[in-house]
Amino acid sequence: MSYYNEEHLKAKIRAVNRANAYAEQLSNTLIPIFKELIGKKVKKVGGLTIKVKSLLPDFPHSPEINVYYHDSNYSVFFIVKVSEMIGNSCTCLYYELTLNIGKLDGGILTEVYEQFKATSYNLEDIKNKIEVCKNAQRALDSAKDDLGIFADFA
Repeated sequence: MSYYNEEHLKAKIRAVNRANAYAEQLSNTLIPIFKELIGKKVKKVGGLTIKVKSLLPDFPHSPEINVYYHDSNYSVFFIVKVSEMIGNSCTCLYYELTLNIGKLDGGILTEVYEQFKATSYNLEDIKNKIEVCKNAQRALDSAKDDLGIFADFA
């Protein structure tokens, strides 16, 4: 499993699942707000307009989960960042999910995307998929070895 161990994988799965679940909840809150703003100016230099900010809920800002708006000229999106401890160690990993809300044109909201639907992962499924990838990589490596000097064309 490369240089990661199973505890690292478990932590990554927990982090991804937690970020996905929170992003779905957040999407269910934000999409209706932004749908009402289609065709209106929602962005100014440096971020969202004061009116838009006043419509938004309070976002968590803690070591475990942090949500923030990311400034872009072309889209409205928020970052959901979570941290998760790796086993019983004193180390953690971070995972960031980009929650896309809509498209911008000159600061005007032109489109709002569909609501985010969370995907939940489990350890056994991921381990099985990792094994499939390893087997496929071994087969690819073997096939390229058989090609010899022609492997560059594969």
